[in-house]
Amino acid sequence: MSLLSTPSHRPPIEHPSPAMEAIESSNMLTNIEGSSFEEIMKERNRIRKEREEYNIAELKVQIVRLEDALAAETKRRVDATTQLDNVAREQIYEMEERLRNQLVEDNEKLQKRITSLEDRLQQLEERWSLDANKQMDSIAHKAQEFTKSLEKVQQEQDVERKARLRREGSLLQQVEHHAKEFEDRWNAERQDRLD
Repeated sequence: MSLLSTPSHRPPIEHPSPAMEAIESSNMLTNIEGSSFEEIMKERNRIRKEREEYNIAELKVQIVRLEDALAAETKRRVDATTQLDNVAREQIYEMEERLRNQLVEDNEKLQKRITSLEDRLQQLEERWSLDANKQMDSIAHKAQEFTKSLEKVQQEQDVERKARLRREGSLLQQVEHHAKEFEDRWNAERQDRLD
């Protein structure tokens, strides 16, 4: 319902009907019969002015009623807005409290997880250090074994090289000996043919 609408319990403004105006005019004319035209016009103007003043008074009453209704509705709206604002503030405060508590709880869980991860990281670092030391020891041991094996291989290669050189020298001497024998036989046969 609009604030400016007239409530149903307020009586409507009553305006004189044309018939009532005609009766009033005839009564007036009857009462002032024999009066001059100017007096009749003055009387009519007086009656019209009274009627207009009455209508204005009625309008003022209606305006006052509307203003009262508007003020009451405005107060009701202001009260409702204030109440709604208070409810909203309470809900926002409750929500902030829930969020704050949730953040605190989440932060505590996160701190616990961080602490647990730090402990696991420390354990992993210690285990890695032990494994690294073992690996270094193993690598050093294998390096020593590899060095010994390499020295052994080198020694075997030296022995093999010396033996090969001896064999090659022996083979070379045999080849030279056979070559000399073959050359001597060749020369002897050639000499025999020449002779």
